[in-house]
Amino acid sequence: LKLQFLYFIGRTHTHKHKQQQKMVHVKPTKAGEMLKCCVLTSNLGTAGEDETGGVLKRWGEDVRRVVQDNDIDVLMLHLQEIGGKAYNEKFYEALGRETEASLLKESGWSTGLMSHNCNDADFTAVGAMVFVKEHAMHRVEIYDFIDKEYSNGLPKTLVQSRQFLSKKFVDAGASRKGWVRYRLRIDGHAWDLIAIHLYHDHDNWVTYNSDNGKGPSAERRSNALRESILEVEHAQCSSGLILAGDMNFRVDGKCLVESVKKRRKTAEVKIDKKEFSWGPDQPVVESMYIDNWKDLIASSCREAVHNIDRIERELQVRLSEQPVSWPPSYPLTPPCDPTSPIKLAYSVKRLPAWADRILYTSTPSLKNIAYRSLTSALDHSLVFLTWDSDLPPSHPQIGEAEGVSS
Repeated sequence: LKLQFLYFIGRTHTHKHKQQQKMVHVKPTKAGEMLKCCVLTSNLGTAGEDETGGVLKRWGEDVRRVVQDNDIDVLMLHLQEIGGKAYNEKFYEALGRETEASLLKESGWSTGLMSHNCNDADFTAVGAMVFVKEHAMHRVEIYDFIDKEYSNGLPKTLVQSRQFLSKKFVDAGASRKGWVRYRLRIDGHAWDLIAIHLYHDHDNWVTYNSDNGKGPSAERRSNALRESILEVEHAQCSSGLILAGDMNFRVDGKCLVESVKKRRKTAEVKIDKKEFSWGPDQPVVESMYIDNWKDLIASSCREAVHNIDRIERELQVRLSEQPVSWPPSYPLTPPCDPTSPIKLAYSVKRLPAWADRILYTSTPSLKNIAYRSLTSALDHSLVFLTWDSDLPPSHPQIGEAEGVSS
């Protein structure tokens, strides 16, 4: 399992002739001094299909907005569909330039892109990046899976990763989906983090006729989610687990149709493999997703609850999720001009979904948790979880030495 350095960003690595270590003079941190942490997940498929680069630039601005508006000290960025539907080295390079322009300027340190060892034949399109502000660098360590120890510098191997193989999931077909796992220690609290992309629904009609959380695609998602957690549990080296990514959880199609029928007093609905619309070219979303999306949350949560219950029952891992409090994160219709104001609008190609989710094992180190979304120029909203981290009273002061290595 290797790290693919498709690009590498970081202030200590920008110039070839500079040393990889630098001394950062920091003020000692005492118990009770908070760090604001954030895990943000984003599906970049739309940006990968945009040859102008405008969508990626708008995305970078929106991620920076999340960081600035929430005063984030530690950003863990989880990405899916990097480059679109196929391996795209040019997009990786563009992503490096955009993150450097939008995020690195305010950071003291970054991992760069942590991804699967990509090539045309073995491609997951899943990756993660960590950005840490300079004043917080001494409070964040990353795990080296080779030396099996934490470091403030750059380990030999930052991630472990898997591609979900079709041979493990009957009739799943070829897949570029999978997961990337890395490990951080923040203020002495260890976290395994998994950037993940689960299977989507290939056919609206099949999904519509399946019990929510029990159809073929839902079963593949459940198996894949279980597999990724099982890999982490075998290691048993961490005190917490966070899974963030495009989990593709769907709403119950029949409940959705019945709800809309009651409101619209009509029975006209079109459902086929890649279309779900209401009336002549009218998506259901115009009357339902935007104004009345709260009515759909209960049916959407069924698949998430089914998976959380299964993980606890079979693996004895207790996952949690904050209440969902935003409209469906997919399938949005991006604006024709990515520089124009973003309007919440939906496509007719798929059933709606709160696809982008963040699950975690609850620990006392998570304080002031907030779970939100932001509509961007993509077909998925940005979804992010923020929390405050502080040093436990029993933890020694950090940063008492004159400097720490980065």
